[in-house]
Amino acid sequence: MNGKKKNWEGPVQYEDQTGDLMMLPTDLALILDSKFKVWVEKYADSLELFNEHFAKAFSKLLSNGAPKQAQYELTGKQKISSEFREASMHGSYDVVKKLAPDSDVHELEATSGRSALHKAAYWDHSQTIGYLLETCKLNPNVQDYNGDTALHDAARFGHQKSIEYLLPVTDVSLKNKDGKTALDLAKQYDHPKALELINSKL
Repeated sequence: MNGKKKNWEGPVQYEDQTGDLMMLPTDLALILDSKFKVWVEKYADSLELFNEHFAKAFSKLLSNGAPKQAQYELTGKQKISSEFREASMHGSYDVVKKLAPDSDVHELEATSGRSALHKAAYWDHSQTIGYLLETCKLNPNVQDYNGDTALHDAARFGHQKSIEYLLPVTDVSLKNKDGKTALDLAKQYDHPKALELINSKL
């Protein structure tokens, strides 16, 4: 296994030696379980095969009664934009850069109101955050359906690198639906270094 368990207070995940790339337990299962690994290798060799199987699985999901919010067909650009957000969540920097020109980089996730920046900040992918802010010009003050900005997410988990990128360009006075600022969340979850960073802007 080319990864180690990340030492933090968030959901279980793994990281590479640099700490820049993240893997979920489900990601590791895809290569550690021999039955899964067969399909990983097939899909790696053939994007057409993956797209064919995905289309069949998604159609089956809809026909069996998926939640109403999932029952819509993505347009070509919506699909790429969704993949762009997904790549941001996983910290797949090269994929994010590849998809950006054909994506609506500012599009928000329909079910949560979250941007690619939210997703990168939640998992502390600072390199991706830098690209989203500097090249894609994403608005750091966008609030999701819970009222959280990307800085709220970074502060909640004490992600110092992400906070350093977001802090200079985010309105730290913004409050979520619970009435909490990013500073409040850093206090609530006892992240003293994150608290110090945010306080430095006040």
